[in-house]
Amino acid sequence: MIDVGARADRTTAVFERELGTLARNRLYPLLAVGFAALIVAIALGSDVSGYVPLVATLLTPIELLVPVLVAAMGYRSILGDRERGELDVLRTYPATREEYVVGVFLGRLVAITATVVAPLLAVGVAVPVVGRAPTFLPQPSGLDSPVLYLRFVVLTGLFAAALLAVMTLLSALVADARRGLVLAVAVVVAATVGVDAVAVFGLATGVPLGWAALPALSPNGAYRGLVLALAVAPVSTPPARPAPAFLSALSLFCWTTIPLLVAALRVWPAPE
Repeated sequence: MIDVGARADRTTAVFERELGTLARNRLYPLLAVGFAALIVAIALGSDVSGYVPLVATLLTPIELLVPVLVAAMGYRSILGDRERGELDVLRTYPATREEYVVGVFLGRLVAITATVVAPLLAVGVAVPVVGRAPTFLPQPSGLDSPVLYLRFVVLTGLFAAALLAVMTLLSALVADARRGLVLAVAVVVAATVGVDAVAVFGLATGVPLGWAALPALSPNGAYRGLVLALAVAPVSTPPARPAPAFLSALSLFCWTTIPLLVAALRVWPAPE
């Protein structure tokens, strides 16, 4: 019989250890400050007011900046333990592979979520107050609501979680920092332009077979589809036409869970 309490305690111990590792690294605060500065500069520089115009302004920068941030903060999550020889020591502890991977993932996720969400909430409070009157997207029906912006913030957190899961898998597979960095850059490029480029090619060449829904199969495309469906489409004119929301949600769920499952299988050999 599985002792749920003991498993939770072991996962929590790994989680706390990961937070301590992040707190001792001077690079991560610099990344957080740089990300926040860029988001604030983009939001205030856009001179918009209203929550949906703010979502429209930030969507593309977020699609580009969050993968870079997650790659920088996540590609060494397990690789760092392997390089320092700590992974061999951790294998002798009672924690299972699954508990270790989940604890590492959650520790990094807390740091990344705080880094991403805090500036988004800050500009969500400031921009509708200091910006000019909205001139596009919202209809005069009063539907432009902070709830729509909060949906955008929550979806951005889920997007970051999916990307972090991919980086955790990458970190479990690679054996050295140089290879990890190369693969992290490759993942960022693939996530930001890869599937979208294939979809654009399909549309440009007139090939049928549902090319419009293809971007939903990538983390970026799934995130964009959910934002358009849940935070922009309710008040946009003309209505936004993203990929089906259920397909985007399923894609983002799979991008979060499957890499973690594979990482748990590959982080170290199963006990005999």
